[in-house]
Amino acid sequence: MAGLDFISHMIGAHPMTAPMERPAYSNVAFNVLALALEAVTGKNYTQMVKKMFSTNLGMKNTLPSPGRDHKGVIPSVESNWGTDLGYSAPAGGLISTTSDLSRFTHGLLVRSLGLGPTQTWRWLKPDTFSGSTSTEVGMPWEIFRPSDLVPKHPHPITIYGKNGGALGYRSQLSVLD
Repeated sequence: MAGLDFISHMIGAHPMTAPMERPAYSNVAFNVLALALEAVTGKNYTQMVKKMFSTNLGMKNTLPSPGRDHKGVIPSVESNWGTDLGYSAPAGGLISTTSDLSRFTHGLLVRSLGLGPTQTWRWLKPDTFSGSTSTEVGMPWEIFRPSDLVPKHPHPITIYGKNGGALGYRSQLSVLD
């Protein structure tokens, strides 16, 4: 399904929830964002990812699927390795290395990802709360604030997390700040 076909299909679809009613995770939002950015910049998703990660952040091994077979961990079970996710790639079709993710995480912690301090703090703040007093939802983070991780010194500790998965794969990035 091409980008415009995708948008046309969405027009007739019913929303899962009314806007601002409750938090809801949306892969589709990332697909729409990428289509809008492509229209504005004239660059396709792969070109934007290369500029953002490889050029700006030095993350040379972060790219849309399909990846490089010689650098991949290809499971022996059925998997999505090598699948071109097309317009769905912005919703979770990046592959990366632990080295690149470490570089990203360090950049986040020292606030050197190219965002100003206000933009970085805004990115890390929750947008809404879940049913739990210790769980919040951000864009794109799941934010967990347990107060009992250190029993001898109970206090809230903020953990920013992002998880993902595909057939044969599962990932979790968590950052304590």
